Amino acid sequence: MDARELALLSELAKMMQELSDEGVNAEDVLLGTRTALLEKKKASEKEKELEKGKANKVTTNKIRVYEHTSECYIFQDGRNTRNKTWSMRIWDKKRKQPLIRSLRTEDQAAAITIARDHYMNFKSRGAVYLTTDSITTKGLVGLYENKRRKEIAENPQESITPRSFDAEVQRIKHWVDYITEKGYIEAKLENIPPELGLDFAQWIRNRKITTGKRKGERKKRSNSTINQCVSATKRMYHKVAHDGGYITANEIPKFTYLKKERNKISSKDLLQKEELEVVYKWMKEKYPHEEGITHKEYIKRRIYNLTFTIHNLTGMRPKELLGVQWFEIRPTRQTEKGCQDNMTIHIPVEKSKTGKARDLVAPIKSQLDRLKYWYEQLGHKVEDKKEFVFLKLTDTGLRNNAPMTAKSIGDRLKHVIKGVSEDKSNDLDLSHLNITNYSSRHYYITDLLFKDVSHHTIARQVGTGTTYIDEHYSHLIPEMKQKQICDATAEHEHLIMELKRRRN
Repeated sequence: MDARELALLSELAKMMQELSDEGVNAEDVLLGTRTALLEKKKASEKEKELEKGKANKVTTNKIRVYEHTSECYIFQDGRNTRNKTWSMRIWDKKRKQPLIRSLRTEDQAAAITIARDHYMNFKSRGAVYLTTDSITTKGLVGLYENKRRKEIAENPQESITPRSFDAEVQRIKHWVDYITEKGYIEAKLENIPPELGLDFAQWIRNRKITTGKRKGERKKRSNSTINQCVSATKRMYHKVAHDGGYITANEIPKFTYLKKERNKISSKDLLQKEELEVVYKWMKEKYPHEEGITHKEYIKRRIYNLTFTIHNLTGMRPKELLGVQWFEIRPTRQTEKGCQDNMTIHIPVEKSKTGKARDLVAPIKSQLDRLKYWYEQLGHKVEDKKEFVFLKLTDTGLRNNAPMTAKSIGDRLKHVIKGVSEDKSNDLDLSHLNITNYSSRHYYITDLLFKDVSHHTIARQVGTGTTYIDEHYSHLIPEMKQKQICDATAEHEHLIMELKRRRN
């Protein structure tokens, strides 16, 4: 017996003594050794089976992705003789279960290449690259909505507001309808062709109304609105489907965006000063005095007149206007003569689209006083400063402090524009214009630009950026100042003609 063997025997004796001290006898050691040998034999048999590519009912044509490891291989489904698509199998040691993914190709070489890419990502990311679960589009939407619902906050800068959450849900619904129409609503995410997303934006553009009186008509949607739907869907895939390990980066749908529209504010979206004067006159003299209306309707029209006026004098977004409460309004510090009618309106963070609070100044004291007067004529006295300034004009609305809706004032505006256009006494036809609740904001901004108020001041008043004003409104100023421009040009031309005359 040589020195090496003696050393091994000595080490074995030492180990046996240590095991004995721990209560482990020779029988226990023998049993453990036999178990280890049995497991080794089983592993060897599995290895041989894999090497031969032995077929079973589920997996056939097993091929190792890498020769040095049996952790990953590709195979075909033996149960389906028509479909020869390759799939891959990776053994996840951490989860102690296999991860199986369809490779969506019948080409063996391509399957091996794709599987190797998946396997390398799997190994490099610590077996968290993919989950063993598969979900459908409906499952994905459910997970995403739950995720976003937990992020809801009143401040838009903190995450997402309740209103924005509802809007995002509606945007994603377009994708669900699209996938349904394409026949993939029951398909697993990994089995949906990524190229399917390329036509999504155009599909929304061409989509028709599916319910209501206008069913079957094509709904006009701006490129910006459509792109928001695409962005919401894309975000859902990245934040849940990919980050959650349900699909790989290559399996994320490929989306395209529609061309961004510039200078979308048109002269058709707002009233000119002369047109607005006609509208104000008609609303004062004819709108509340229409034959056949009740006294209550008369008061409601008076209140809408004031609402419309205040909107034009503040330039607030419709949602901001209807969300104002009495305690958010205070008299402005009078620093100049003739400012007694000026009031400061505070727009808090939770009511601001941008997530930034602001104060705006407007000469609306007399209108607010008249508003209280007409509320009293309806039997409602404004006493609680937490009340909304613009109340829903029903008994229940007045009693329960319910604010006016954008739809209600929008319907009234349509009625007014129609009435002015059909009135033969003013020779003013506004029917070709696209006048909406937002038109008051458009008018306010363009009016201040016309009066040469700085872009910075306007931006502070209306709660937007100077860049936005430049891009969307500045192009309207030449049209609005055409008289001044033409007068200046004419004066210049006159000067040239005078110089020519003198030369002659």
